[in-house]
Amino acid sequence: MEIDITNLNLEDEEEEPIPCEKYSSKEDDEHRLCLVGKTLIDCVVHFPSLKRTLVDLWHPLGGVIILDLGGEMVVISIFYKEDIKRVMDGMSWSFNMNLIVFHWLVNREYPKQIPLNYIYFWIQVHNLPFVEISEGLARQLGDFIRQFIQDAVLISRGERRYMRFRVKIDVRLTLKRKKKLALGQGRKTIMIQEVKFGWDSSLRTPSRNEMFAESKWLKEDVPSGF
Repeated sequence: MEIDITNLNLEDEEEEPIPCEKYSSKEDDEHRLCLVGKTLIDCVVHFPSLKRTLVDLWHPLGGVIILDLGGEMVVISIFYKEDIKRVMDGMSWSFNMNLIVFHWLVNREYPKQIPLNYIYFWIQVHNLPFVEISEGLARQLGDFIRQFIQDAVLISRGERRYMRFRVKIDVRLTLKRKKKLALGQGRKTIMIQEVKFGWDSSLRTPSRNEMFAESKWLKEDVPSGF
């Protein structure tokens, strides 16, 4: 035995590496298209109403599964990437005038361990001189409000023009009220104000009969891993 080990030759040259394909299970695919969300409210949320309201707002092409985690938290399983991207791009969402914070689960994150503290808003800036509208200004205003996220877009509606961009806000912090801008020879103060949107039937809480009626977008199968 000792002679065999003594006569053993070691080669320094490495052989061709063996490629390893990442294994993707059905469970991983289901988890990749999941959201965890929480309603920012101190009282108990009526889960059937919340579930039906979100389904009626989103109309996901592949359907959706919404599970109650307790503590105003839900896990949402969506079957098409286009649907989940549309939900994320459309934030912020609300239920009964209370904001809902969402997080896209990645790398098999555990839903109840996610700190749901950040929400996204679209910001509009009106009454700016056309020559002053730029991505640089949008970025400065966005970082002033909290954190600039998305490129600025110039929106034109008839003679009205305004700048729009997206920001990420920590819900634990207070909102900024106003910001002064130096435009040419003078100064201009931009007030931050709430925009009140119109009400229609899609925003109302479903009636008791509607909550128990079958929805073509709502599925009841529970995804594995939850």
